[in-house]
Parts: sequence; C-alpha cells; structure tokens
Amino acid sequence: MKYILKDLDSSQKTDFIDLTKKLRHEWKIPETEFNAGSLHRFYFSQNFNAMKTSQAIKSHIKWRQQFPFDKAADLPKNTYDVISKHAAIGLYGNDKEGRPIGYISSKVGYPFEAVHILGPDQITLYQIQMFERLCNIVFPLCSKKYEKNINNMICIIDAKEVTCPSKMLIDYKLMDFIFTIMKLYKENYPEMNYKSVVINSNFLVMYSWSVLKKFLKQTTIDKFSFYDQNYLEGLLQITTIDKIPKQFGGTCPYAIEEYPNFFNPEIKKSVQAKKLTI
Repeated sequence: MKYILKDLDSSQKTDFIDLTKKLRHEWKIPETEFNAGSLHRFYFSQNFNAMKTSQAIKSHIKWRQQFPFDKAADLPKNTYDVISKHAAIGLYGNDKEGRPIGYISSKVGYPFEAVHILGPDQITLYQIQMFERLCNIVFPLCSKKYEKNINNMICIIDAKEVTCPSKMLIDYKLMDFIFTIMKLYKENYPEMNYKSVVINSNFLVMYSWSVLKKFLKQTTIDKFSFYDQNYLEGLLQITTIDKIPKQFGGTCPYAIEEYPNFFNPEIKKSVQAKKLTI
C-alpha cells in the first residue's frame, strides 16, 4: 500500500485508507481476494470518488461470489492448445516504468475462430484466470521490484497475419460476446490496460476499429495507437531494443510465449497448485 499512497494527495489518502478499512473489516474481504492495487484501480476508475468506488466494489464482490473461479484456475489443456494454435500470447518483460508488457500475435487470418471452437464461457474463464494472475501475482511483484505502484500493463497487438478483421463485424455471435465481455471487464477489472499498441495494421484493421470505437469511451479510445509496418520507433517509446522480440525488429531472441520474466516461477506455481494467487 505504501507505493499507492505516494501517488495520492492528502484527501485521496484519507479516502483510500477508509475504503481499505471497509473492505477488510466491514465487508470481510481479504487481501488475497481483492488487494490494494485492485482497490486503487477501482478508485481511479471512479475519478477518485469514494462513494462511487464503494458502490462499484460492492457490485464486484457480488459478482465474485457467483463467478466459478475454481474452473478458471483449473482449465483443461485443450483450452490453452486451441488458443495457442490461433495466437501467440505472452508477457514479455516490462516497459521503462516497470509495467508488464503483453504481446498478442495472430497466427491465422481469423483468430476469433477460437471463440467458436471453445465457446464464450471457456474463453471467459481463460481471460479471467489471466486477469486474476496479473492482479494477484504480476502487478504486486512488479511493484515490489520497481518500488512503485504498478497495477496496469501495456498490450502490443500484432495484426500481420490477420487477413479478414472486418469478418468479425458480421460475426454476430462474436460481437455479442465481445460486448458482453467488455462490460464484464469494465465493471470488474477497470483500468488494467495502460496502453494498447497495434502494429502491422492495415486498411481492414482500421476500418474495423472505426466501427468498434463508436461503442467505446473516449478515454479508452485514447489508449490505442496504430502503426503500419513502420512501428519500431513506437515500440522504442515503450521499451528498449534488447527487450523487443527479433520478429518485431528487436534483438531479444525469445519467442513471445517463452520470455523469462522474473515472475514466471510464481505464475507456474499458481498454475500447478490450481490457484489464481501466489
């Protein structure tokens, strides 16, 4: 909590401490289920309004009581296999401020087909286990290592192999799922994305984005940047050349799924123990 309090003014500190007391003593929610970093993101998402934050957290707690986290912590191997077949996904070091960087690189022309193969429920479980481990393992360990409050990430999306992004706009089952999952993320995992960078963008990607952004808040839209094949300068604003994969013009030899993050051992332990925390 000490790193979070450094980022707040005096009145915000008072609010944050009061909210923490409510969370732990009145609502009986332990640190392992909802930590200080998550509380700060909710507080930030509500423009530092303590009353609205309290209401948002109460709704989140009700959702947590109903969501099958046990299933998210124990996904069948097939889930990972199908997703891996459609896209390379992995955390790849940290940006210049210590935030974890996540890469998503499509392996097929229409990666969203994975949603139809696995079904919306299974994809949701996959996403939730990833978010929970970010909140409970990755962000706290990054905060400790860099001695600052780190509770969001950078996402780099490689669209090179995506040949039919506009297909998603007429894939009504997919679009229904996307809007449902966006609402779930907004209400239960706010402000986790610091910035998203789309590289190898093209006309079809930009057309799809022009439609999708009509349904997003301006603050969310402002977090996205798009680059065509000339993206290296944009990536270098985030991190250094030795931490960018070779396939994207950097000098780091590791594949996206194989980068040796310092927090990998703790994530591995949580997966083996079928837990979403350390």
